Amino acid sequence: MFSNAWHASIISSPLTRNRRANTMAPNLIDLRWSHDPRTPDAASDQLRADCATLGIQAFDMYGDYANEASWLQRFQAEVATRLGFDRALFVPSGVMAQNIALKVYEETSGRSSFAARYNSHLFLHEHDAYKHVLHLDARVLPASAADVQAAATFDDVKIILESDDLPAVLFLELPEREIGGKCIAFDDLVRISEAVRAKGIALHMDGARLWEAEANYAAHGHSLHDVTALFDSVYVSFYKGLGAITGAMLLGSSDFIDASKVWLRRFGGNLYSQLPYAASSWAGFRAFPASVFAARRLQLQTVVAAVSAAVPSSVVVFDPPVPEVPLVHVHLFGQLDDIKRAQEMAEAASGVRCFVMARPFRTGAGVVVANRYYFEMNMGVWNLSIPAATWVKGWTAFATAMADVTAATA
Repeated sequence: MFSNAWHASIISSPLTRNRRANTMAPNLIDLRWSHDPRTPDAASDQLRADCATLGIQAFDMYGDYANEASWLQRFQAEVATRLGFDRALFVPSGVMAQNIALKVYEETSGRSSFAARYNSHLFLHEHDAYKHVLHLDARVLPASAADVQAAATFDDVKIILESDDLPAVLFLELPEREIGGKCIAFDDLVRISEAVRAKGIALHMDGARLWEAEANYAAHGHSLHDVTALFDSVYVSFYKGLGAITGAMLLGSSDFIDASKVWLRRFGGNLYSQLPYAASSWAGFRAFPASVFAARRLQLQTVVAAVSAAVPSSVVVFDPPVPEVPLVHVHLFGQLDDIKRAQEMAEAASGVRCFVMARPFRTGAGVVVANRYYFEMNMGVWNLSIPAATWVKGWTAFATAMADVTAATA
């Protein structure tokens, strides 16, 4: 239904491709990294330390379903308690977790369609697995006519409620990564939850970055449990924001998890051992509590405000203007070759690397906007301590370089 091809349309000169391989100049301050780009040796050492800290002394076997005292079962129970659900199930990948949820709701409802917004991971990054593997139909909640999209609202969902052929489940993403980490307003979530449940439609959260959204809802007076209570099930990721090797988890009722276990086996995800992934995920879950993400969010807001005040909006803007989570989209304006050249000049002049790659900007309707590019910026453990003044230094150097480049080519 949706093409993945445009995701390969990034600006990348030979110089920038070398930089992707971490060939950094001495003393270069790289603003891009939200997590330490670890080597395999360092990751192995960390995993060994994590196992010791967590008291993991044995491999799990096929999910340890019969061993309630196992470390994997304790990890799952810990996350379930944190999010306010009966039970949880560790899954190797988010794609698998989401597709398992689709199949469970198809079976329990007897309906072979689901609904999700146009920017759902299910549509953009999975080669239409829901269609080719699961044989399901999709109801797409479309984008608005605006160039820059807002978070989903109750009005966006009404289209599926008015249909005679209801979907089995509605998937909502919190926060919505593809539009700069915007969060659905809590009041809209309440209305959506009440409306879909009244129609017998399940509500599932793509919470890959839920940890990052928690601080946004807390700032508006709503706890994590307030949010998750509105959903029948949730998927969370452990490498996004938490720095795990990889790993995901499904959370829901006991019946939902029992059914998910069957589909985990059918998908080949009930591995002989999940230890490297699950142990790393548990360590990340424990290492980064809500206060950490609140600090990241605040620092990103500080940085965005400082850069926005120092750099003309004709050169760079942020979407949203005030980040709601520790993630934001950065929009650049100009000819592609000018942007490349200015980035190189700015880095050489300032010793600060602001970005390397950017994608052509497309509206929600998929229309490419000329001379506009964007990339995703995350605030994490690696760049959190970089002062806002350094960010301003790098971006003002880029603005100056853009002015020089465009003047020279005019």
